[in-house]
Amino acid sequence: MPLAACFWFPGSAGEALSFYERRVPGFSIRPTHPLTAAQAALVGAPEGQPLTYDFRIFDLDGVAMGHAPGFVLNPSLSLHLSLQDEQALRELWAALADGGTVMMPLQPWPWSPLYGWVQDRFGLSWQLTLTESGSPSAAPALLFTGPSYGRAEQAIERYTDLFDPGRTLLLSKHDGSGPDPDGELQYAEVELHGQKVIAVQGGGPEAHPFTFNEAGSLVVRCADQREIDHFWHGLTASPEAEQCGWLKDRYGLSWQIVPAELVPLLFARDEDQGLRTMRAMLGMKKLDLDALRGA
Repeated sequence: MPLAACFWFPGSAGEALSFYERRVPGFSIRPTHPLTAAQAALVGAPEGQPLTYDFRIFDLDGVAMGHAPGFVLNPSLSLHLSLQDEQALRELWAALADGGTVMMPLQPWPWSPLYGWVQDRFGLSWQLTLTESGSPSAAPALLFTGPSYGRAEQAIERYTDLFDPGRTLLLSKHDGSGPDPDGELQYAEVELHGQKVIAVQGGGPEAHPFTFNEAGSLVVRCADQREIDHFWHGLTASPEAEQCGWLKDRYGLSWQIVPAELVPLLFARDEDQGLRTMRAMLGMKKLDLDALRGA
């Protein structure tokens, strides 16, 4: 069940991805599937434009969507990039910071010889760090703040229990010298079916004016209905948020639990079949793979 990070941009996802492909090391856009006229009318999107874009940064799969309906990207879900080339890191920082908002300046920090956190002009947040060992890598980073503050350790325990294999790679806690209680999770790295995910928590529940929303989500691509059922029932905690394979967990994080074959089903050579599949999907909460195949 490969894991991907999904970002729902306020404007054109294609414009943002084209910028990243030019600027971000290791970034590539995968082939897209444009909507037919009937599909576009069904979902209220432009004909000939992709519904989603798939991309990859080093070892991380990603999904991008455009024209988010009222949801705004924020730093509660960001992309964490570890680079070995300082010049490349500085050039990337300059490109991302141009027209963006710096959250933490690019400079030496106790945990990194060079680190910075920036929200770019398209709304996507990036954490860049210089590493002296290993290979360049990318990971989704979760910031637990607002109503999710204080629940990060519980969340990563839940996630590592659900994924097979799932394990904690690193965990550090606050020592009580700052605004966070002694023993509260500060930083963690977990591995969920081979994909590293970072969890961060700091500054207290009111430190940031944002929290998780549907603009940032994690996608689980499932091999069969058994996997869909496993993750759906293990994560969902908000019935009103359930729609088309989307759910919210008890910590407020949005997930998409979808069959790995969803895109081929939606964009079958038979356009009528693809339209029927899309119409069936829009009427579902948890996705029913047999019903999608038989649409």
